[in-house]
Amino acid sequence: MRWPYAYHLTSTTNLPYLQATGIIYSARELCGRFDQNPDEFLNNRRAVGLVVAKDGVSVHIRDQAPLYEANVVFQEGWDFRQLLAALNERCFFWPGTANGPNPYGQRHYARYEAEHPLVLRLAASGLPDELEFCRFNSGSPRWSRGQASPRGPETFRPAAECDFKAGRIVEVTVRQSVALPRTTEYGPSPSGPWTPLFP
Repeated sequence: MRWPYAYHLTSTTNLPYLQATGIIYSARELCGRFDQNPDEFLNNRRAVGLVVAKDGVSVHIRDQAPLYEANVVFQEGWDFRQLLAALNERCFFWPGTANGPNPYGQRHYARYEAEHPLVLRLAASGLPDELEFCRFNSGSPRWSRGQASPRGPETFRPAAECDFKAGRIVEVTVRQSVALPRTTEYGPSPSGPWTPLFP
């Protein structure tokens, strides 16, 4: 496998919840589990992070600040609301090696470094089989060579339908939730140092 590891960025405040549940949930799943109306919280771009809470437990859902509709060219009838739905129903990972995630993952970390986020590192073999891949940073569309960034039904594709090689994978995504393998580690940066997530 070209990328033996997968990396996930989250808020440090989410560590107790991750250790207790052993699961990464999508934004939509989290809203449901914390009794928040998904339509109220997820139908618009999150300019800032969102905190959901229930029974004394709280979880931080990251902002969508880099997501600008003006930077997107929509394909096959998609619109901004459909893009939001596709993003909010997925868990996101950056592929990488033991030394860290791909350059996109490194830049994603750099954007939030001042917030002192938490980085999860897990063996890619521990991810479920139902993966969908993206060759863009799907939540941060940008203009390139005078063209807006395309988004549509083919933005996230299963391996069997990918027309690009493993080396061009930017994001690895899973719908709804991901049960973390017991070997998952966490650290303060993409290069660690690493601590077992599950003692």
